[in-house]
Amino acid sequence: MADKPVRGGRVITAGIADIRTMQPILVSETASGSITRLIYDGLIQANPKSGQPEPNMAKFTQSSDGKTYTFEIDPRAVWSDGKPVVAEDWYVATKLVGMSKVTPRKSSFQDIVGWKDFVDGKATEI
Repeated sequence: MADKPVRGGRVITAGIADIRTMQPILVSETASGSITRLIYDGLIQANPKSGQPEPNMAKFTQSSDGKTYTFEIDPRAVWSDGKPVVAEDWYVATKLVGMSKVTPRKSSFQDIVGWKDFVDGKATEI
C-alpha cells in the first residue's frame, strides 16, 4: 500500500443497497450519492464536522451582505482528457438541473437570482 494517494487504481466499497444511478443530477438516495461523490468532484465540499462549506476544486469569497459568492476554479482542476474545468462547465450543468423534469436537485439552486424564472420557462438564461 502506498503512503500517499496515487492516480489510477480501484476503489472498492460496500453498501447495504444497490445504486439507482451514476448521474449526479438524478441522485435521490444515499447509495447513489456515495458513489457519485467518489466519481465527481464539486467546487466546494462540506466540512464533515462543522457542515461549513470549504474549497475543493475552487476557492470562494462571500460578499459582505452574504448574498454573492465568487468562485475561482483551481487551475489544476481538469477533466479526464486534461482540459481545464471552467465556469461554463458548471453553468451548463446547473442549467440541466433547471431543465430536468425528474431531478431532486432544483432546491439546491432556489436562492440564485433568476432561477425560478428559468425553471418556470420564463427566462432562457439564469
